[in-house]
Amino acid sequence: MRLLAMISSAIMVIVGTFCVANSTAAFTSVAFVVGSALLIMGILELVVFRNVGYEENMITKTYVVQAVISAFF
Repeated sequence: MRLLAMISSAIMVIVGTFCVANSTAAFTSVAFVVGSALLIMGILELVVFRNVGYEENMITKTYVVQAVISAFF
């Protein structure tokens, strides 16, 4: 699960670097890259949640809601 978290973090670093390096790029190209990264991160969060398990606390519920919003919206 640490590997998936590290992959997710690396994706965000790469996307952030892309946005800084291409500050004059068109909005649609930047939105596509950022949206793709958020989709991948949401799916990774759901995979981590599925493998780790479910606990009855508010933090876990918030984590799942965040993952679903990232993956599907």
